[in-house]
Amino acid sequence: MSIELRGVSKTFGARRVLDRVSLQVPDRRLVALLGPSGSGKTTLLRIVAGLEFPDDAGGRDSGAGRVLLHGEDVTDRPVGERRIGFVFQHYALFRHLDVFENVAFGLRVRPRRERPSEDEIEARVRRLLALVQLDDHARHRPSELSGGQRQRVALARALAIEPRVLLLDEPFGALDAQVRHELRRWLKRLHEEIHVTSLFVTHDQEEALEVADEVVVLDAGRIEQVGTPDDVYHRPATEFVMGFLGRVDRFEGEVEDGRARFGPWTLDVSVRGGGRRAARFFLRPHDWELDVEPRHPSAARARVRELHSAGAIVRAELELESGVTVLAELSQRRLGVLGLVEGGRVLVWPRNFRWLTDDARVPVVESTAAEGSRVLPL
Repeated sequence: MSIELRGVSKTFGARRVLDRVSLQVPDRRLVALLGPSGSGKTTLLRIVAGLEFPDDAGGRDSGAGRVLLHGEDVTDRPVGERRIGFVFQHYALFRHLDVFENVAFGLRVRPRRERPSEDEIEARVRRLLALVQLDDHARHRPSELSGGQRQRVALARALAIEPRVLLLDEPFGALDAQVRHELRRWLKRLHEEIHVTSLFVTHDQEEALEVADEVVVLDAGRIEQVGTPDDVYHRPATEFVMGFLGRVDRFEGEVEDGRARFGPWTLDVSVRGGGRRAARFFLRPHDWELDVEPRHPSAARARVRELHSAGAIVRAELELESGVTVLAELSQRRLGVLGLVEGGRVLVWPRNFRWLTDDARVPVVESTAAEGSRVLPL
């Protein structure tokens, strides 16, 4: 069941939360809505569900401000007629009902002519509890379950009505880090089994990149980029996406006649067009190269301010001679080879970098720099 939004806007008072958002979610895909607080993620989800309605954008004939499920316009239909499964952050389970009855609730409250028989309800609930690995907890109350187990009950309850679309609003936000990590992997496997079109809201970048088939990045009520996790991380479409997804160091500089200058570095690049242009340069922690020998002509001296060496990847906070700090990542093995210690000295230069001119949202160049550094498209 595909989801399509056409020019959806939503205003609360004087504040516009969504600004002409258009989006297509293909059938059977698991799609994450990712963005900072206030970007419009949850409002967009609630409009798909029918819990909120788009602003009037000129009426049905204009084609704007519409919500379609599998090509069918459901914009004006109430939530009860959309067959949407909704999972909230805080479970919203009925405390006086056991696990079995919580899952069966949506089936029992259907009109009599649409209600399955008791045998059908029993079979469907048992099947779902086995699917979410809670078949041994059918007669437990929510208070007897862990947070992760309660969230799986909430998901089973949403699936019991055989929804056309499954919506999840920060489904793991109330759980501790270890449980969130386990449930993310579990949700990915579950989706591969049930294949229901799913849309979930998260502010957790790692969660979106690990779980989703596609990621929709929003900011200030507008979509900045839609793409696979690899696309949005490695090929960000805008400066916002570059800065939002993961740590990034920024530098003001310039490009002129095949040379890029920023911070203490001057690097050769292949540039279309001449003339001096102001530019902003962006580097992620894995874009830096470190050494104790001057193996690169643009290597700059730095002091190791802090080392965070717990885990397979070491994070090194480096202070350049200008006082600017950057964050570099390296392996444990590389750390041992270099012999870095806090307070020690090291040489650093960009291995890869992306850049934008001041008048552009997208890169003006995609080329390879000389001397071992590489310019990447933003």
